[in-house]
Amino acid sequence: MINHIFVPHILLYSVFASIITVIYCQFFRPIFISLGIVARSGGNSSHKGEVPLVGGISILSALVTIGILNGDEVLYDARLFFSVLPLFFVSLVDDKYPISPFLRLGVQAIALLVLIQTFDVDISYIGPEGGTRIYFGGLATPVTLLFGLFVINAFNWIDGLDGLCATVSIVGLALMFAVSGVQEQLLSITLIFTLLGFLALNFPYKHRAVYQRRWGRFRCFLGDNGSASLGILFVVLMIVTSSRDDSYELDVSYTWYFIVIPIFDALHTMYYRVLKGKSPFYGDKDHLHHLLAEQYSRQSIILRYLIVSSFFATLGFICIINGIGLYTNIFLFSLSLIAFTITKNRYIKKYRT
Repeated sequence: MINHIFVPHILLYSVFASIITVIYCQFFRPIFISLGIVARSGGNSSHKGEVPLVGGISILSALVTIGILNGDEVLYDARLFFSVLPLFFVSLVDDKYPISPFLRLGVQAIALLVLIQTFDVDISYIGPEGGTRIYFGGLATPVTLLFGLFVINAFNWIDGLDGLCATVSIVGLALMFAVSGVQEQLLSITLIFTLLGFLALNFPYKHRAVYQRRWGRFRCFLGDNGSASLGILFVVLMIVTSSRDDSYELDVSYTWYFIVIPIFDALHTMYYRVLKGKSPFYGDKDHLHHLLAEQYSRQSIILRYLIVSSFFATLGFICIINGIGLYTNIFLFSLSLIAFTITKNRYIKKYRT
């Protein structure tokens, strides 16, 4: 539920989060360039030149800084960072020296197990209170692991276009702020403002040549270390919030409203890769944003993602506050996934066959 935490100093710290994120991006920028932790053009990348992958470390540093200044343990909870840091460091290594996707999955699983143990939470059921529920019993931990792995990689896979992952994340976090308890609201709003600061340096501005000439030296990317960190932070927010008493009955089955396109695109991409006889874990350029890039500008793609994400976030808010049943939720999910699949298949047929 929306709590009145927007006292002046909270708003001030939130705005400061944007500023400190920009500062951290510029602080880490020369360090990452010297270490060679940069995105290079070619492969699955859609940019030109070399851009430092400082988004993850800058966002995490801003969260800790704001938490310390505000004296709020939510933003520098040791349990939170014990969960995030193993995944962050391995993803950072992956940004420099690409590693096996199975090793990444192993580290992601370890990070999620740390999360489950330190927060003492898991997904023991799906379905809102008072309605139909499916209980997992002894399978709660494996289900939580699969859920976390899927969400983390969905975030990683959408980070293939400047500004896209941050934009979609902001919409999901706005919905999280609207339906969560006070502690999760604080983390959500701080993350939103850190991402806004990062987005200022990551957005694909229309007059790219002018921007590159004047501001190109400030440009930065999330990198795997950033998208993976965002993914596990979202998993923390989703699972912990669903176990709180001071929020709406936020069931994990509502997750798809928060990050609808990453979830649908990940499901379709894994299925499509298997259909072609490929491993679902190896990268390609068959994600929706890659297909749309064949026809639309980057700004237009981000706008489309923003509109669709905002629509489903609004739908999700209505469904959550009204506590829609599990079967209705599954019906809406299935109908939306079918519409997404038809749309994406049309672009695959046009540009990949």
